[in-house]
Amino acid sequence: MTRTNDPTTIPTLFHEGLPYADEDLVIEGDELGHLRSLRLRVGDRVEVTDGLGLRRSGRVTALDRRSGAVALAEEVPLVRPPPIDVLAPVGNRDRCLWLVEKAVELGVQSIRFVEFERSRSVSDGSRTAAFVARARRRSIAALKQSGGSVLPEIDVVPDLVEALEGVPSTSIGWIADASGTPIARAAESLPREGRLTLIVGPEGGVTPEEVEACIAAGFTPVGLGPRTLRFETAAVAGLAVASARMECDRIGPAGSPADTFDNPNE
Repeated sequence: MTRTNDPTTIPTLFHEGLPYADEDLVIEGDELGHLRSLRLRVGDRVEVTDGLGLRRSGRVTALDRRSGAVALAEEVPLVRPPPIDVLAPVGNRDRCLWLVEKAVELGVQSIRFVEFERSRSVSDGSRTAAFVARARRRSIAALKQSGGSVLPEIDVVPDLVEALEGVPSTSIGWIADASGTPIARAAESLPREGRLTLIVGPEGGVTPEEVEACIAAGFTPVGLGPRTLRFETAAVAGLAVASARMECDRIGPAGSPADTFDNPNE
């Protein structure tokens, strides 16, 4: 007798190059370990995403120690993640990886690690291609855990000037600063169809010159409260408030999606 898992908590698998056609998908490697860790059985429902916006439903049709298989079925409608870009400082690798994990769980479009003036002394910083590859693996795990479908772009920018030049002209800009507008008040003006870029500075703060450069680029200082936060905490706090506001405006009655994700593969 097969067991059917709770439809409100259908597990998510990741598979690059996910096919559009209905077919059996071979599950191996990390995803096989994920299936086994979830204690799934033949007949259980799953959903599979390619991290680019395609998501398909399916059922486990085979599972043993060496491999598994999922029979793919219909495409699952997607709620588009909030269009938020995060510019965070190069910092301690473990703390940056934690930021990536939590940002993906909350939903984010891109995460760029920027070399600020006061981050240049970090010896074990998130500057290398090896770090970006590790961050991507962490983001895949977070995507599956949270039931998301779109992986953010993750990269490293050598300085703030280049980072600001890469901000879309249509984006609203926030820079975390203790003297800024309280974030709850700033969030009230976020438009439903808007895009947001959130900047958080390094340990020791953003220099006055960097703050001026951000303001000149159209960014508004936003306060996160009276306490001094680590950069990863500040990033997640700002992202949580902004994404909650933007997601609330994009979800219809009874939790139905008010807007769906346009698949970039189509």
